[in-house]
Amino acid sequence: MILLPPSESKAPGGGPLVRRDDFARQLAPARERVRDSLGHALATMTPVQLMHLFGVRGERFDRAHVAMHAIVAGTAEVVPAWRRYTGVVWEHLDPSTISVPARSRILVPSGLY
Repeated sequence: MILLPPSESKAPGGGPLVRRDDFARQLAPARERVRDSLGHALATMTPVQLMHLFGVRGERFDRAHVAMHAIVAGTAEVVPAWRRYTGVVWEHLDPSTISVPARSRILVPSGLY
C-alpha cells in the first residue's frame, strides 16, 4: 500500500455512490457515527464555531459547509480519490497514468473520517 495525503484542492463533480467495496462496508459503522456527530454540529453550532471546527474561512468555509450538509443528507457526490484531489502531489503523481491494479493500492486517509 502507498499512503498519500488528501489535498485541500479538489476537483468538482462526481455522482451518487453506486457500490461499496469490503473496505467501505467495514468502515460503515464508524462513518455513521462521524456523520451523526457532524449532523449534530451543523444543527447546534454557530457559523464561527463551524469555521473553527472545519479550520477554514471565507469561500473555503462556504464550500465545506455545503459539502458537510451533503454528507449528512447522504447526497454528497463521490468520485475516486485519484480523480478528486488536485495539487502538487497529485499532479506529479499523475494517477491517470498508473494501472488500475496499482491505483487500487493507493490509500488516502480521510481527514473527515
